[in-house]
Amino acid sequence: MSHDPFGTHTRRAAVLASWAGVTTRFREDANAEEELVRGGLGGYADRLVIELAQNASDAAARAAVPGVLRFAYADGVLSVANTGAPLDSAGVDGLTSLRASAKAADAREPATVGRFGVGFAAVLAVSDEPEVRSHAGGVRFSAEQTRAEVATIGGAAAAELARRDGAVPVLRLAWPVDAPPTAGFDTEVRLPVRAGAIERVRELLADVEPTLLFAFPGLVRLEIAVDGVERVIERVGSDERAVSLASDGVVTTWLVVRADGAVPAELLAERPLEEQAALARYSTLAAVPLEDAVPRPLPGDVVLHAPSPTDEPLSLPIHLAATFPLEVSRRRVAPGALTDWLAARAADAVVALLVEAPPVVETLTLAPRAGLGKAPLDAAICSLVLAGLREAPFLPTVPAPEGTAPVDPPLLDDELDLLATGLGDAFGAPASAAEAPDAPGGFAAPARVAPSGAVALTAELAAAADAVVDALAGVVPGLLPADWSSRAAAGALDALDVRRLGVADVVEAVAGLDRSPSWWGRLYTALGPASRDLDALAALPVPLTDGRTVTGVRGTLLPGPDLAAIAPDTLAPLGLRVVHPDAVGGELLERLGARPATVHTILADDRVRAAVADSLDADEPELLAEAILALVAAAGIRPGEEPWLAELALPADDDWYPAGELVVPGSPLVRVFAGMGTDDAPFGVVDQDFANDVLAAHGPEVLAAVGCLTTFTVLEADDLDLVDLTDLDVEDADLDLDGLAEWADAVIEAIDPTGTVGAPPGTRIERFRAIRDLDLVDPDQWPLALDLLASGPPREVLNATAVAVTPDGTRIEVPAYSRWWLAREPILDGRPPGELRTPDAVDLDGLYDVAPADADPGLLPLLGCRTGLLDAIAADPTDLLHRLADADRTAAPWIVPLVYARIAEALAGARVPAPARVRVAPDAVAEADQVAILDQPWRLDALDGRAPILGGDDPVSVAELLDAPLVSEL
Repeated sequence: MSHDPFGTHTRRAAVLASWAGVTTRFREDANAEEELVRGGLGGYADRLVIELAQNASDAAARAAVPGVLRFAYADGVLSVANTGAPLDSAGVDGLTSLRASAKAADAREPATVGRFGVGFAAVLAVSDEPEVRSHAGGVRFSAEQTRAEVATIGGAAAAELARRDGAVPVLRLAWPVDAPPTAGFDTEVRLPVRAGAIERVRELLADVEPTLLFAFPGLVRLEIAVDGVERVIERVGSDERAVSLASDGVVTTWLVVRADGAVPAELLAERPLEEQAALARYSTLAAVPLEDAVPRPLPGDVVLHAPSPTDEPLSLPIHLAATFPLEVSRRRVAPGALTDWLAARAADAVVALLVEAPPVVETLTLAPRAGLGKAPLDAAICSLVLAGLREAPFLPTVPAPEGTAPVDPPLLDDELDLLATGLGDAFGAPASAAEAPDAPGGFAAPARVAPSGAVALTAELAAAADAVVDALAGVVPGLLPADWSSRAAAGALDALDVRRLGVADVVEAVAGLDRSPSWWGRLYTALGPASRDLDALAALPVPLTDGRTVTGVRGTLLPGPDLAAIAPDTLAPLGLRVVHPDAVGGELLERLGARPATVHTILADDRVRAAVADSLDADEPELLAEAILALVAAAGIRPGEEPWLAELALPADDDWYPAGELVVPGSPLVRVFAGMGTDDAPFGVVDQDFANDVLAAHGPEVLAAVGCLTTFTVLEADDLDLVDLTDLDVEDADLDLDGLAEWADAVIEAIDPTGTVGAPPGTRIERFRAIRDLDLVDPDQWPLALDLLASGPPREVLNATAVAVTPDGTRIEVPAYSRWWLAREPILDGRPPGELRTPDAVDLDGLYDVAPADADPGLLPLLGCRTGLLDAIAADPTDLLHRLADADRTAAPWIVPLVYARIAEALAGARVPAPARVRVAPDAVAEADQVAILDQPWRLDALDGRAPILGGDDPVSVAELLDAPLVSEL
């Protein structure tokens, strides 16, 4: 006979006696077990693994040992072995009493998860012959033997058995077992599996998840073996907030928040008496897996745990467990005031989980959406979570850049304590939301803010969220990182009532800010993609080069690359709204009305020109001069290119004068011009120290470019009316040139030598170029002046020709002003160049004196020195006519025969006085009435003592020129 430490014989006898003595008792017991097992009212079907894990966890807790649970299926038998407290008499009472529990009410024992002893009935879903083995003894149950016992007692019980087709309450009758549990374990449940349940057992074991260990804190290891294939799930690490679970060596770290506490006594009154002691304290657990410090929402359909899985759906993609009261089926949470109160505690745990979660946008996937809820309890929890999150500091804020304080503190200290009350750790220290989490997974914790104080970007700014958030860091309190403004995060943020920051809000937020120009540049670049709303951006502040920050973009100037070399504050005296170069970012400012500015466009600005014109009256003329000189240097303005610059006030002789009235110190012009250094000086000299500073900053050409004289100034004008020049108001025309009207007369004479018609009205000088101030040269300094004329722009002017264009388009080369003026003035050893010849003009030997030997031979023709007979005839034929008549002069023998014919040709139609004498030989002249023009060479005998003059192709013209008869007329 088997050893029977739990008195199963006595227990069976009592049960059988009750079935035999009370006609309805067998039916009541059979109905109760059927309700649990067969699922007619929900039952324990499919809860086999959960119920046995609950028992194992409780056994480990009672024995205060790490719980190990092993499921092993092979050859039609499921073995479930565990460590912990072995089976005892109270446990057998629970197994055989259906609704009584060995775990009912002893508050002195450790907290357990299973409740009220009926969970073991789940084994009947797969087995008719369950067996429990333990070192202290064991029991077995048998449907077959129970049927035999019922048949033996007969009566009403036997009749009910027949009506039920042999279905019996298996767990009411127990028999002793002597076999020990599997080695290494304290208790073992052995279940011979019915043939129809084998696949379901395999499925149940395959579905075991690592999170099962969350529900059963007494367990640290699960071993699952199916047909020899092993799987191990174990708790490999744990601290206050993180639990690491390994499944076949693959470790998953879970962020875990636990809390526990006392349940108000009045809430327990609605529960059965035997539950009240177990429910007197509550516990909650919220968990989510982390991957690289990022929360990963649970996939698929999620259910609420109480703390083992229920059939209550959960919209939150997390593992949520709480000690809810359950219906008899243990599938659903029992409604009532206690459940409502525990729902709030569960919501607190979820809120605390998000507060503890890494500060990454994926955390938002854990938050509920407004209006969601798959069932009443789910909807209640989600609503409570949403309300709690709105005031919970779980959203990360963007830190202000180093060295920059936020405009306002984004987080109040008391916000951090919202969740501290009531949140503890059922198995460790309390979790406090006031502690900035340092983190499972090693993430750093930025300052957190509640949704009520958080700010995200609107969709229009989200396209450039990275740049916008970077620019506004430290400016907008509570600003969330860029990825928190993504489309994916929008639903969660809307549910949390997070304020959105639009373009207009940004403009308002930055108004009045004191930030560096480079910061503004980053902001403009960031706002560029949102520039469709130009009206909202129009009032953006804009930092200027002069240190001001103005409101509104329109009318500002965008500095181009050529302004980069100019220090931003240099242009301040001009009063222009030039955007600081460090603030120019992207195309936004230009689209908002800012105009591109180069050194040239700034110099062309009417305000700049007006400032130059009024510079003598400026409060700080030196600063204004520095600004203009910097612009001129950067623009590469050439001397004379911008005549208006000559009005710029520059220092000289302890006062300020227009640049055009000053000579650069050290220039040869200081000696060239007459009277320099006296009260009658035509020009002043730029202050030496100022000039040195300009030279060091901008080089030697800048003072000349603004009109200061370093050499002779060149004046230029296009399309001048020739007739108007004969009566020119030089002050109005900006052509202050000596003898200009006389030159115009000479040009007209060149166009119409006869003097009968003159120049046609509308005749214009195509391009007028002239050297200014030649009339101011000290007569003793012409050699030095000629050195200046020999190079640079003056030389170019002397090289250039002048062209008059008549209304019909006829182009006529005419004397150029500067050459005309120089040819008439005594500039070569006191002689006008027009009276001299170049050294190589030997055909003019005797008629013209040769120019000084020390003169630049290349310059002499440009000054008007005659280069040969043809040049002399073209330049001034009348002068040559008089020179030929001068008895004190000689002429080259080879020009005498043809010279008068050439002169007559040049003066055709012109009325000039006839010379009193005529050149008849290289060294001889004759009175005009003693010559005759040889038109008929064969009549030399008619000369009658007169000297013959060759008439060339047109002897008549020669006769008219010399007022002499033709030979044919003698």
